Amino acid sequence: MSLSGPSLVTGALGQDGMLLCRRLRESGEAVVAVARPGSPALATRGRALAELGCTLVEADLAEPQSVQELAARLRPGRIFHLAAAHHSTEAGRNTPDVWRAMVATNFVSTEILARAAADRGTGGALVYASSSQIWTAREPHQRVDETTRAEPATFYGHTKLWAADLLRQYREHYGLAASVAILFNHESALRSPGFVTRKISMAAARAASGDPQKLQLLNIGAAVDWQAASDVVDALLLMAGATRADDYVIASGTAHTVRDFADAAYRHVGLDWREFVVAARDEPGNALIGLPGKAQRELKWRPRIHFDALVASMVDADVARLRGGVPE
Repeated sequence: MSLSGPSLVTGALGQDGMLLCRRLRESGEAVVAVARPGSPALATRGRALAELGCTLVEADLAEPQSVQELAARLRPGRIFHLAAAHHSTEAGRNTPDVWRAMVATNFVSTEILARAAADRGTGGALVYASSSQIWTAREPHQRVDETTRAEPATFYGHTKLWAADLLRQYREHYGLAASVAILFNHESALRSPGFVTRKISMAAARAASGDPQKLQLLNIGAAVDWQAASDVVDALLLMAGATRADDYVIASGTAHTVRDFADAAYRHVGLDWREFVVAARDEPGNALIGLPGKAQRELKWRPRIHFDALVASMVDADVARLRGGVPE
């Protein structure tokens, strides 16, 4: 359904933002893609979004005035707030500046966008990308859903929880159609090379081309609830179109180890991962597994891409990059 204003997507240069913008444009939506000023990805991903027909806007979501001006000027019909200030490991980065950026981007900008949507009163949806980091794994396979008590272990997780609680207040007191997507790990060929999944898919692609270099990993026994980013985008769109806004866990409901990921990646190119991977540890640890039953019942959401197919698609994309000489 096309609303009076465009769909606004923050974090548009990220994996989820790129996939979501593409899907929105394919359905005929007018899209404003918001990117962080000076992002290295502007030259490549920004150009790709422009070629899709998106309006690309640079805005610093850590600056409240910038967010206010953006919302007032664009008056979006619906908002997908995917941007986040985050680092995959906060060790060594627990500084006031890092925390300040997390509060501003993950929480304050959410309040500004929610207020703008509520003030406009068009009935357009706001979908917020939260994180499984609102919980802390206390067991080897701890299953969680929307009713599980939140217990963040990271400052990032705290800021995501604050924003989710805020949006619940906007739902209850102002009738805002604000949904919270509690996202578990999700991957695609657009994932940054700094993540272990892309490290593995790139290494498998290089090995398939004859590169004998070993891949160094920390702990292949660690388990993760992985899913395809395209399945996550399906969920975000269903949430935006739902008749009632709510919180939803978006997860595969199963866990795979880093070893499983490596095995699937190298097996896809006909190789044995054990000949190419050097791991510092192989130790099981505590892991969170999301229970997506509510999303399946109420949104009719179903993951479409199996774990092995996800891994294969990432390896295939990296093989194609190598053959085409495309930067990682």
